[in-house]
Amino acid sequence: PMLNLLRMAGMMRGERVKVESSGSVPLDRILANGVRGEADVDALAVRGERTISVLAWNYRDDTAGGADTALTDAHVALRVADIQKAFDYLRANGFKIIDKAPRKGSRGTTVFFVHPKTTETAAFGYLLEVVQEGSHA
Repeated sequence: PMLNLLRMAGMMRGERVKVESSGSVPLDRILANGVRGEADVDALAVRGERTISVLAWNYRDDTAGGADTALTDAHVALRVADIQKAFDYLRANGFKIIDKAPRKGSRGTTVFFVHPKTTETAAFGYLLEVVQEGSHA
C-alpha cells in the first residue's frame, strides 16, 4: 500500500490544496504507534490550471489490503468561493448534477451534489459535494 501511495502522489502535478479530514490520525501518533484501532482517513490534493487531483485513503495497519480499506459510502466535499459559477460550469460541461440548483446546506452553507458516475470520461466513484461557506444563496 505505501508504494502505491508514493507512486500515485508522485503523479500529482500542480499547487497543493489544503485538505481537512475529521478522520485523520496525527503524524506523531502514527510514528509512535502505527495505525491500529481507528483508521487514518485523509487525503492529498493539488490543483492545476484546469484540473484538480485528490488522493484519498482509508488505512489501518491490521487491514492493509483487506476489504476494510476500501472507501465505501464516501463522499468528497470541495469548497468554492462562488457556488453558482461552479454549478453553471459543471452543468455546461456535462456533469450529472443531482440538485436542480444550489441549495441550503448545514451550518449556513450552500451546496449541490454531483453524481458519482457523472460522465463517460469522469466517473468519480464517490459522491461529490460542492460547498460555499457563508450566507445561503
